[in-house]
Amino acid sequence: MREQQNCMEKLVFVTSLTCLMVVGYGIVGFPCILPYFYTGAAPFLVGLRIWLYWGVKWQLFLVDFCYFANLLLYIYLWACPGTEEVFCVVFAVANGPLLFAIITYRNTLAFHSLDRMTSVFIHILPALTTFAIRWYPSTSMPWYTSFASIDLGADDRLPWEWIVAVPFGFYVLHTIMYFTVVYICVKPDEQYWDTYRYMTGSSGGIISKVLNVFGPKYKPVVFVTLSWLYTLMTMLIGVLWFKYFYAHCVFLSIIGLVLIWNGASFYLDVFSEKGLDAEPYRFCVKPSEAK
Repeated sequence: MREQQNCMEKLVFVTSLTCLMVVGYGIVGFPCILPYFYTGAAPFLVGLRIWLYWGVKWQLFLVDFCYFANLLLYIYLWACPGTEEVFCVVFAVANGPLLFAIITYRNTLAFHSLDRMTSVFIHILPALTTFAIRWYPSTSMPWYTSFASIDLGADDRLPWEWIVAVPFGFYVLHTIMYFTVVYICVKPDEQYWDTYRYMTGSSGGIISKVLNVFGPKYKPVVFVTLSWLYTLMTMLIGVLWFKYFYAHCVFLSIIGLVLIWNGASFYLDVFSEKGLDAEPYRFCVKPSEAK
């Protein structure tokens, strides 16, 4: 069993680095491959995550906003790639809350870990794909139809309603539906984790203290309100990435450095002591056997 586990994680390591090289090549030399790469990678990784998370009772994570944002990008790519309004919405969610989630949730370049690398790809691939579409018109050439081309015009007018208002409304609607279905209708047992329980699980952390400022009764309200403010802030900042090419490049580079730093910290501070026990589960462990 140990040899099989090591073999599978070596395979994940090699695959992760190969995918990283493909994405890097796509960004600097051949951006038209990114929509195709995303089209193949996203359903494969999400499918594996569904299989693994269902076994460890983490399936509520699978209805987080980031998965709906990836679904929205998928719909845009294959249903309406020429629609400017839809592209603006997709760009806003991909380069706003999804990119900032890498910092918030401390995503890590741990190349042997399917779970950690899946989180990285889910959060950064939509941003890289929309980066290619926004700034490299040649991306459209091998696609079945032309992508939306955004021209701000001589007055440099931004489509605020589509780059901020509509995507933020989409996030608000998702939050309301999520809490209504999960915590009012379904009411899952405490052994089922989701983002809300993950973020509020620490009893002595700063986040926990902030959420309890008005007492435990109002903790969900405070959590939702802060998440809305946080998302709106990331979308407003994301307007800079939509408007300025170099600002977009710099921020994506910063996100890359954050991923590298988190990866170095993981391997030197955590993995060096705990080894493969640092993982929440091993890749080849059947979900029914996961603890």
